[in-house]
Formats: sequence, structure tokens, C-alpha cells
Amino acid sequence: MVTWLIGVAVFVFLWSGLWRAQPKAAFGVLLGLPLAWIFSKLIQPYVTGMQQIPVWLPPLPIAIIALTLFIFGTVTWLRADRLPPPKERDDDHGHGHDQAHDAAHGHSHDHGHGHDHGHSH
Repeated sequence: MVTWLIGVAVFVFLWSGLWRAQPKAAFGVLLGLPLAWIFSKLIQPYVTGMQQIPVWLPPLPIAIIALTLFIFGTVTWLRADRLPPPKERDDDHGHGHDQAHDAAHGHSHDHGHGHDHGHSH
């Protein structure tokens, strides 16, 4: 009994730290633990050997994961019109169109990359 109370105290301490750091994750733990407890009570007769394991039980975790991904994909697809537009990234640092022009006319630019893209200074 003392070990169980120490375990609960440690869990509450860790959960309170998670609540301060990431409230959404702590809320998920708060909802997930009772569901896991209920699920463990449902499969206890099969784990202890009191009943024979049904055919559907071993692939159940994979089916749950596949169904969850399908649901998240569907929700994302339905909400896609309301997503903000993607941010434009400036990866080429202006080298896209002007690089061919500069190479044809013998210009070179050093943008602090430590190399000159094959141009002579």
C-alpha cells in the first residue's frame, strides 16, 4: 500500500510539471489514463489466461493506429480551405533568375556563403 501511495505521489508530481510545461499533453494524459485503465480491465481475462485470446485482439493496436491516422487525415482534408497560406521561403538568396544573367555577363556576388559559385573575383 505504501509503494502504491509513493507511486501515485510521484505520478502527480511529474504530471504537475507536465501541466506547467505542456498543458495539452497533460490534458491528454488526464484523459488517456482512465481509458487505458478501462482497456486493461477488458483484456485482463485474456492476459491472465482465464479466456482464450480472440482473433481480433492481436491486430487491434495496428487497426486503432490506422483508424486514427485516417480520421486525422480526413479532418485535415476537410479543414484545408481554412488553413493559412504557406510562408514563402527565400532559399535561393536571389540566385534564381539573376545567376544566369550574372554568369553570362561575368558578374559574381559573394553572399557570405564562403564560396563563389564558380565565379572568379
